[in-house]
Amino acid sequence: MTYEIIDSGTPDRRLETPPAQVWVICTLEITVHQAPAHPHLLVTYPSYPLGTGAAHDEGYWATPFLAYPVNVGYSPPTTVKSLRRHIDNTVATLDPDGDINQLADLLGLRDITVDRLGEFIEIKMSPRSPDLVKAFKIIRYTLSAVDDACLRNIADPDLRRGYAFLPLDPGSDFLHERYSQAHRRHEQWFLGKPLMSHIQHVLATPGLRATLASSSISLSRELFARTESGLLVAVDLAGYGTALKYAREQMHSFGSDAKSIQAAFRKSIGTYFDRMLGQLGAMQVQTAGDGFVAAFPARVFGDLDRLVADLLAQWRLFVGGIAVLNKEIREEGLRVGSRMALHFGEYEYGRIGGINSYVPAFDGASIVEVARLEQGLAIAMRAAKAVEEGPALQAKRHYVIVSRELRDRLGEHWPAADGPADRVGVLDLEAKEFRDRAEVWEVRSS
Repeated sequence: MTYEIIDSGTPDRRLETPPAQVWVICTLEITVHQAPAHPHLLVTYPSYPLGTGAAHDEGYWATPFLAYPVNVGYSPPTTVKSLRRHIDNTVATLDPDGDINQLADLLGLRDITVDRLGEFIEIKMSPRSPDLVKAFKIIRYTLSAVDDACLRNIADPDLRRGYAFLPLDPGSDFLHERYSQAHRRHEQWFLGKPLMSHIQHVLATPGLRATLASSSISLSRELFARTESGLLVAVDLAGYGTALKYAREQMHSFGSDAKSIQAAFRKSIGTYFDRMLGQLGAMQVQTAGDGFVAAFPARVFGDLDRLVADLLAQWRLFVGGIAVLNKEIREEGLRVGSRMALHFGEYEYGRIGGINSYVPAFDGASIVEVARLEQGLAIAMRAAKAVEEGPALQAKRHYVIVSRELRDRLGEHWPAADGPADRVGVLDLEAKEFRDRAEVWEVRSS
């Protein structure tokens, strides 16, 4: 037998496989709901796989927990009674109630009420070391009340804590069953990763699942995403795909094949993006290969003039890096240009879809507007459209388009005379249903 549950009603008998290790696991099971959705269980991802050789190479979803090793002495327990005795001796030396309250405090939760739900023992192939059979005493706690000020620490709108929310309704479409050859049992998978077996046991036991769902804490949609106001940035590269194709087909060298050269070119762009955004302190970003959308909320980045100046200074360094890459491309028409759109407005950022959102995202009319500004600039660059008061745009240059809303906020004295960009002129632009006029600037390479 490769998986077994031992509860209070299990009689004493000899264990088929004495466990190599025994652990006490105290779980903090937090259930929440966002009306009209069913209750969901908060799960975390405590560990990546430790080289177990499993084909899927994935770790396991778990609830927040504490783990205590059980001292089994010179030999493992061979009977149910012996296993219980070893566990009880260890638990007698612990303060699990106090420790679970400390765990809740570490999760950012205060003024809590925690209830003990019950316990059982699992004997199974170890999740992280499937070559070993281990025993786990699961002591279950649930959070039934918490200070409302802490609810955002549960909703995790920016996914900085990495929480996901597992639906507790039976027959959920989010769960998929697969057989694990390494663990010799059927596992339930959620969002591309398997569940810890004790969670699977609770979900499969109607009484346990119902008791857990009954303590569900209500979370409003507003907790999952924050309404912000600030600087919005949309960036895309011109001719990036063509440059990658050129790198694959033309940039061969001794000891490097076309595929590795193309990968190096692509990763260089990603490195530039990461460095620039990191140095600016960006906290709300969505990247997509050759571009990104980023937001800088005014509540954090209060000095707008300084922020835009720092952004353009960093972008100038980026353009300098692109210039180095472009030198490796002999055909000028195949080189990489860039577009940056700057706007100021309101938006939302976080788990936009609420409890079933699993990545942070942007939403709002201003996000659409900054994207349309960038798209309109792209259309004008490809068409070599002339700007009012200035020359025609060129496809492989580096332009920044500034919305009227942002330009009004920056005032008459922006930018400084020694800034990293030169004014090109005013552009009438259009993209799909979007029509506007905005200033265009060209960034000089450093």
